[in-house]
Amino acid sequence: MNILMDRSLFVLLVVSIVILLLYLVVTQADEGNTSDERLYGTWQTTHYNLDGKDHEMTGLMIITPAYFVGNTIFTIGDQANPSANANSGPYILKDGKIVVTQWMQLHWRPHDEKENFLTQGVVEEIPYRFEDGNLIFFFPSGNRYVSRRLE
Repeated sequence: MNILMDRSLFVLLVVSIVILLLYLVVTQADEGNTSDERLYGTWQTTHYNLDGKDHEMTGLMIITPAYFVGNTIFTIGDQANPSANANSGPYILKDGKIVVTQWMQLHWRPHDEKENFLTQGVVEEIPYRFEDGNLIFFFPSGNRYVSRRLE
């Protein structure tokens, strides 16, 4: 499969997820499963801290009272092609963590085939905090996503 086809598939998948999320937000009532309204809104990812180094990241996270969707693209070092992550699903808050039951989790790594995957139903607990106006997600690997609120 050529790189153009891979990108087209990724874009189609991301657009489908966003449409599904917007449909669910519009058609389903808020169950009030969270108490941290600071999370609600649209966040632009600014960088990905991987192994202690910051890498520019372009992407968007949308967080409603009951659902989460994130789509990001980033380049590590001097790689010719960017990597990408896409995640979506309902969430709850528990012990300072956003606990997402992922309808879809996609990692696309053109430089490392074994790191490419598409899964469903993965429950991921992501500690988060707000710092200097940014939302920071801390992953078990020690890596971090840093995002700023879009107005």
